[in-house]
Amino acid sequence: MKKMRHNIFYNRREFQMIDNFMQVLKLIKEKRTNNVVKKSDWDKGDLYKTLVHDKLPKQLKVHIKEDKYSVVGKVATGNYSKVPWISIYDENITKETKDGYYLVYLFHPEGEGIYLSLNQGWSKISICFRGIKMLQNKEH
Repeated sequence: MKKMRHNIFYNRREFQMIDNFMQVLKLIKEKRTNNVVKKSDWDKGDLYKTLVHDKLPKQLKVHIKEDKYSVVGKVATGNYSKVPWISIYDENITKETKDGYYLVYLFHPEGEGIYLSLNQGWSKISICFRGIKMLQNKEH
């Protein structure tokens, strides 16, 4: 009997998470339809941010048994990004999404779906490459 209650509770929690993912997709469609770029231009911005930054990462974290994993979501840095995301990464390998590698849920820019991807940070590589390119340009 207890096991059945646990399964029912677990399923409700999963359905709530699925509903939140679907709500984000609807908000993305609305944001795109209304050409919203800045947070201040949209009355649903707080809900959008709360879902991606707080609710969904917490709901995903419940399913991760080890503490070494972080779950982080982003919708914007300044203006809204075209592709909001929620990443899951091992803190022993990746300190932030700019570097290392991680799993990430990528929301389609038009709200048409969600993709689960294995991504890698590019910032350090990009900075290194720029430095090498600058040195090569000085040599010529």
